[in-house]
Amino acid sequence: MLDECLRIFKQELKDNTNLVLNTIILADGDYVLVHSDGTYDVEKIKYSKKDHCLIEKPEDEIYDKLCFYDYQSQLVSMNKPQDPGKTIHSNNYLSLFVKKESFNNGKMNDEAIERYFKALENPQDKYKGKDLQMYNFINDNISEIDQERLLHNKQWLKEHIYNLEGVDYNEKDYLKIFFEVDDQLYIDEGNRYLLTKIFNCNDYNVYDNGTVYGLPNYNLQLNAKKPFLENKTRMHKIPYMVSLEDALLQKQFFDYLLNRVSTGKSNVYINEDDDKRIYCLDNTENIDKGFNGFYLKTKKGKELEIHYMDVVTDYKQYLNPLFDFENVIGALDDECYREYKYRNDVEKLINNILFSKYLINNYFTAPDDIKAIKTDSVYKSNLLTCRNAIFAWTRAGRVDNIGYILPKAALGVVINSIRKEYIRLAQKQLNLYFALDKYFNKQENNMENVRESLRTKINSEHQNVIENDLEYSFAVGQALAYLQSKSKAKNKTQDIINQFIVIRNDRVLKIKLKQFYRRYNYSLFVGKTRFNYMFSMIMEYLDVNKIDQGMLLAGYLGENLIYEKGEKENG
Repeated sequence: MLDECLRIFKQELKDNTNLVLNTIILADGDYVLVHSDGTYDVEKIKYSKKDHCLIEKPEDEIYDKLCFYDYQSQLVSMNKPQDPGKTIHSNNYLSLFVKKESFNNGKMNDEAIERYFKALENPQDKYKGKDLQMYNFINDNISEIDQERLLHNKQWLKEHIYNLEGVDYNEKDYLKIFFEVDDQLYIDEGNRYLLTKIFNCNDYNVYDNGTVYGLPNYNLQLNAKKPFLENKTRMHKIPYMVSLEDALLQKQFFDYLLNRVSTGKSNVYINEDDDKRIYCLDNTENIDKGFNGFYLKTKKGKELEIHYMDVVTDYKQYLNPLFDFENVIGALDDECYREYKYRNDVEKLINNILFSKYLINNYFTAPDDIKAIKTDSVYKSNLLTCRNAIFAWTRAGRVDNIGYILPKAALGVVINSIRKEYIRLAQKQLNLYFALDKYFNKQENNMENVRESLRTKINSEHQNVIENDLEYSFAVGQALAYLQSKSKAKNKTQDIINQFIVIRNDRVLKIKLKQFYRRYNYSLFVGKTRFNYMFSMIMEYLDVNKIDQGMLLAGYLGENLIYEKGEKENG
């Protein structure tokens, strides 16, 4: 799948060679441009992570130049520095990157500058074995190091870096210094470092027909500390190899994705449509047409992380049919009860109502790191059970097992809310349970018909019978709610329903229901009352195949038919 994405990205690069450069977001800090005469300008750059925009930046021409210099001067990773002390974070003698805190803690000094430039004067001296072989292979196609310029830059830094006018050394960001030279020199010096370090480990390199093949450096680690990734039973131990050209392409691809996720664009859709091959969207943006291709979910960590990849077929954010969130149990009205057009709107609904807003920010959080809901095992258990299925449906259009696990989890959340006596929340959660079951499983609850049928029967002049398990389960919930209302306890709790929601055997349920009837019948009227009709029908319905938990809870949490106004005595 990654190979297909790289192939499409390669075509995109042919059409736009500056694709990566044009999407770079420079790190916060002071950027110093040193001119050929030794004078310099300081440009401040600051980015708002909240609004995903630059709030301080130089004019576009200068910013573009800084992006180019910066990209050519970056380290592959902090594990592959030029400075052995890891104080200086750039890769060539034309630039110097350092965190400002290093000035205050004493790490940034002349010794660090000497150490950095010593490594750059004769790079081959620090390489041995396979690393030296790789350096020599790369260096054959790169111009010689300009030693005079290197010494000049080192001396300038020693004289100026500690008291640059316009630089605030107390800020907690970067100081980056660039010496203005021809672009090709930056490319050569950047490649001198990059191409030597581009593979994961040069020990595995194979040289053939003028090129080199090695272990890719992205989304894969293989070294002495991680030997378990080796193919122990094969002739070649490493999982796979790529050419130098493909390794460079892979780096550009990951750099591009990192640039995009840095601006909040973490949803990546890649296809072969020449009009637009790559869509990078934030969590509020939608694809407005059927999409066929690949989907990647990315995150910015110490480096780019791909948390999810999938093949997408005819994916649309727009829902057809629409998601209808109805107030089927007759709870208090709320603006959330309406039709929803887009997947991400349903995702927010599920996030807010079923997961107390913990879902969206924890799709890929390690279980032990989900500390915010550590005290509520039901929320955490349901999140871990459902998050992959919800994410796959929301971002890639996959239904898979969401129709089974999500309604089941929703019912568990309803029960949990009742136990904690969050009744209004439980009502909303139960309505969402029915909406999810209907949408994903085509399960019509027939709530309106069940309510109307039971309403007619308890208001009749003669005894009727319950017709099916749904009506029976609903009636049990109604009866329980009514009996509970007759309690004279000062503080009424949900103790009754807590005992019934775990019952699966109808004989046990009827025995338990009779016990509660005896407890509260001192306050019940005799004769042809609504409750008496309902209770009699419950006791006479013996052909029970399954107690429907959802309908029982709907009867308990919903508007009670016994208390409806009418000509007939209600209790």
